[in-house]
Amino acid sequence: MDRRSLFAAGAAALALAGWRGARAAAPREIMGLGWYVVFGRPSLTDAMTDFYDKTLQLPLMMTLRTAQQNKNYFWCGEDIVLDLSHHALETPLSDREADPATARQIPIFRTEDLDALMAGFAARGARLLPARPTFQGREGFVVDPMGRLLGFRQRELASPFAADREARRRFKRGEAFNPGCAPMPPHLQELGWVRLTVADSAAAKTFYGEQVGLAYLGAAGGAELFDLGDNTTLEIVPGGIARPVPSEQRAAESVMILRVVDFPTTLARLKAAGQPFPYRIYTMANGGFSYIADAEGNLIGLADRKPPAAYRATVPVLPEDLEARRRWVEATAGGG
Repeated sequence: MDRRSLFAAGAAALALAGWRGARAAAPREIMGLGWYVVFGRPSLTDAMTDFYDKTLQLPLMMTLRTAQQNKNYFWCGEDIVLDLSHHALETPLSDREADPATARQIPIFRTEDLDALMAGFAARGARLLPARPTFQGREGFVVDPMGRLLGFRQRELASPFAADREARRRFKRGEAFNPGCAPMPPHLQELGWVRLTVADSAAAKTFYGEQVGLAYLGAAGGAELFDLGDNTTLEIVPGGIARPVPSEQRAAESVMILRVVDFPTTLARLKAAGQPFPYRIYTMANGGFSYIADAEGNLIGLADRKPPAAYRATVPVLPEDLEARRRWVEATAGGG
């Protein structure tokens, strides 16, 4: 079934489905992590597409090949999309990006069986780093054709984190909201964490908590933890290096794009606080979008989607957008 044939049904289901968050939601202005952008060099388009499609086996949602767009959209579980954009500059990544201790940013997926998952990757020709213990679990890493790391983490059953308990509940129930694409492959759950390695943890904590507006969850395992909405966590760890803000978006390695409730409101707040917007600010039919940057040159995207009442036949509506808003509405129903 074509994804666009599901839009009306998704809108109708928005008020009917039942979900309860297992921890405090992100502030009302931030819905959560909506998209994770991976920039690939045009010369590696086929290799990068095959890696995410055939090696990792992430469900392919949509491909755009136009004069302006060269992208693959993959489902990351729950309401998160991996945007593989083949627009990066034709320059190699730093060797630091292949080391978990120094890589600037690593998306980390949940798994209930790390060994089986990594064995499958190896059988499909992936380059792996040895699995290692981590706080309340184990994790392993895979290197993509650009030299970028992706992480996969299995939590202990006794983990005290509410997000881990909620993830187990969803896994046992077989929950997957997105009817417009294939299910996640065996042993691969949702994108559960984004690890950001910084030079100044205190400054980063202030920026992401006070400037961006993410809810602080505390410190654990050597990381400062922030709520990225729904069941996803930002981990800020030391060991990075500060770099200038990229001259253009495609000079970045990877970018988190946060869903915001109302882009004009967020834009006005950040501008009033003196936050610069280094690139173009977009106002589109289905919402607004732009980037900001932290003090170490990491880009953060901010985007909204029009609420259901504003939908028109000419405005694309995607199931993940509907689901993200439904979960946010329910999570904030008590005024949190």
